[in-house]
Amino acid sequence: YQGSYDSWKGYADFCRILYKDRYNLDQKTKNKIIELVKGVDNKREKINILYKYLQDHTRYQAIFLGIGGMQPHFAQDIYNNCYGDCKDLSTLMIAMLNVVGIKANPVFIRVRDDGVVDKDIIVDQFNHVMAMVPLENDTLWLENTADYRIAGDLSYNDEGCNVLIVFDDGYKFIKTPESKYSDNKWITKFNGTLNAHGFLNFNGEMILSGNFAHDKRYDFINSKKDELKEWLLKELGRFVPETYVDEFEFLNINENFDKPVVIKFKGIYSKFGNKSGKRVFVNPNIFNRYEPDNIPEETVEERDFPLYTNFAVNVIDSINITFPSYYKVEAVPANADFTYDFAKYNSNYEIKDAQLAYIRSYERYKKIIPVENYAERVKMLKKMVKADKAKVVFKKLK
Repeated sequence: YQGSYDSWKGYADFCRILYKDRYNLDQKTKNKIIELVKGVDNKREKINILYKYLQDHTRYQAIFLGIGGMQPHFAQDIYNNCYGDCKDLSTLMIAMLNVVGIKANPVFIRVRDDGVVDKDIIVDQFNHVMAMVPLENDTLWLENTADYRIAGDLSYNDEGCNVLIVFDDGYKFIKTPESKYSDNKWITKFNGTLNAHGFLNFNGEMILSGNFAHDKRYDFINSKKDELKEWLLKELGRFVPETYVDEFEFLNINENFDKPVVIKFKGIYSKFGNKSGKRVFVNPNIFNRYEPDNIPEETVEERDFPLYTNFAVNVIDSINITFPSYYKVEAVPANADFTYDFAKYNSNYEIKDAQLAYIRSYERYKKIIPVENYAERVKMLKKMVKADKAKVVFKKLK
């Protein structure tokens, strides 16, 4: 195979040569694909059906010799063997879409954790291949190695990357879209009732969306029930000793990938709060507490490089605790609210009708924090540690 790296056009031409005739499928396979979308007129729905078929029919496996590191196998062989690497699975996906009249193109990408493509250096800087479908009012990106996503979802490692799209008669550099903090949420809703013995009976749920959901599906999908319970106990008991879970349920793990992962739970904390005489000291922040260990020891003067946060997140904890009528609230921490260019934090306390309501929200944005702003990040972490360790003081009435 002959090609040229004298320009990005030459590079795209070479890729086109390597991919030539790789999209052909036999008539039996074409008939199967046509049957899959029979009666479906909507283009997006056709893509969803074929993408799900690719997930169910194939697995990721990289096997190649010679130029196979750059050239995909034939689509028919990939279909028959039911496996392939990223360029193989993308080739098969493009081939299946071609059968039903939907045009798609290969996308060459260097995943974010491995660096950034420099367009001024014309060389093969890519280590991954996806597919792109141009729609009327949008562009659909297909990550064809993902088993637990819906069509159009990108991993954080594929977000915000300079990618090269190779068309039939040209090429184009474009940046992949980036999710917002509002797309990647971890919401915990927790309700508990405190009794005279210091036990807290609780129930609640965790709702994970976006990259949080994708990440945890990979962890949970092949886990046994006792392994899921062990994970949940660690999550619930991170800051509270003697945690017991009576009931739990993990939803939308093996299906409904377009919906958040939901984890429902019910249990008991046998030691909730610290007693001292007639007083009980309670820190309602039992899930996402920042502690002194989270503050880096590195000084601003020692910092040489910018800090990169790989994807934006929003973590929200809503804690409601009902306490006995013979306890009164003696002290409540002040609410905290501070915003920086790279993150936002707030915590809020409310006491009403023998109930403590605590809400904590942390927004982290996808940012490159330059060295000169590193001190601001450390400052915010210190303020978070202070706010997160605050305690509510209950006093027992006579």
